[in-house]
Amino acid sequence: MSRKVGYRMDGSRVKRPDSARLAKPKAVAIRHGGMGALRGARLDRRTREAKFELGVIGARVAHLGGESQVSEPMLSIVRQSARLELLLALAYAEVVRKGVLNAQGELSGAVDAVLSIGRELREALRAIGLERRAKQVPSLPEYLAARAAAGEAPTEKETGEVLP
Repeated sequence: MSRKVGYRMDGSRVKRPDSARLAKPKAVAIRHGGMGALRGARLDRRTREAKFELGVIGARVAHLGGESQVSEPMLSIVRQSARLELLLALAYAEVVRKGVLNAQGELSGAVDAVLSIGRELREALRAIGLERRAKQVPSLPEYLAARAAAGEAPTEKETGEVLP
């Protein structure tokens, strides 16, 4: 039996048959963990999670030189990295709330999630162009000279000598 346009399956009439096709997808507010809600849904921008994500996106776009300098594919990676950072924060909150070990004494699923999301976030940040930079460390003679100039005496550990 075919259905007429403008009528429901039970035979009642629909006031505006085009309204269902024109409806915007619903925004999602995360409740009770809500990891599955983050996969493809649009966040309700009034929630803390959405504000966090938008803040991260804004900071990363500013780091890359502003909206005019960021291409659409790069913006997609920025959005992905912001979503991963939000997921990482949620998973870490779960670890803090429930603990690192489960009842059997094994690592909880939330710890595994923190570790895997952290790896994915690191890869997304590398794709954006953030790279690890070596910190400038002074040599030992430079460090000791700076400490002496500041008036601090070297410790036993720094000199390797046992001080009286």
